[in-house]
Formats: sequence, C-alpha cells, structure tokens
Amino acid sequence: MLLPHVAKIPAAGQEFCCDLKLGNRKSQIANRKFLPMPTPSDSSLKFARELSPRRSTSTATDVDGLVAEQLSHFAIDPATEMGRTLGRLAGHIYRANIELHFLWELTVRELGRRDRGDRIAAFNAKKFLCFQLAKLLDTLQNPFRHTYQ
Repeated sequence: MLLPHVAKIPAAGQEFCCDLKLGNRKSQIANRKFLPMPTPSDSSLKFARELSPRRSTSTATDVDGLVAEQLSHFAIDPATEMGRTLGRLAGHIYRANIELHFLWELTVRELGRRDRGDRIAAFNAKKFLCFQLAKLLDTLQNPFRHTYQ
C-alpha cells in the first residue's frame, strides 16, 4: 500500500511530492511520485453543502460562500476574532467532508484490489482518523459545560 508522507500540504490544484511507504517497510524511492491535490468542483461542493445550516436553500458557489452563509445564519460577525476563528474552522470542516467523500469513493473502488495487509493498514489509518475526530468534538464541546452553568 502506498502511503504519502507529506511535510506541507499544498493548496488545492497544486501538486505535492510524497515519499512512499510500503506496508511497514520504509522505502527510499529515487523517483518520487507527484499526486495532484483535488480541486473542489461544483460536484464536490454538494458534499460540503450537506453540512450547511442552509443546505436546502444555499446559494453559495464555493466553500468560502458556505462559511459566510453559516456565520450569517447564526448572526456571527465575521470581522470579530470569534467570527474569524469559527469561519476558519467551518471552512476546514466543509473541506474535510469533501475529502471524506473522496476517501469513501476511493476505498470502495480500491478495496477489492488490495491485499489483506493493505486493507488492515487502511482500516487502522481510518480508525485513527475517527479517534482524531472524536478528540476534536470533545475539545469543541467541553466548554459547553461552563457556558450553561
């Protein structure tokens, strides 16, 4: 299984260089593989829109538009520190949902072609992503206890 190890993730549409890792053995490969970063398109925006509070009535044409609509929906001023921070986080979440859909499609397409070790490695990597998401939710929700006390 080829796993990219990237120090810095480039913007959408750019290419990144990755070292390749085969299973548990690290491999120094002379020819590095360049993988294009997916650029969010109109078709992938529908995945981001799934998370929007205005998912049925949104007129946004990109993720930044979805973020602006979300801040407006909750009457958050985007010029404040809270608005900027919430906006950045919302943008990451919208983009994460797009990537999750890409990963889902890739998993379905590639699963039958992978050997058992590669399937286990992919399962473990996705399971760890679940742990990371749970930690994010805990960090986000923890202050709620103090807000309503």
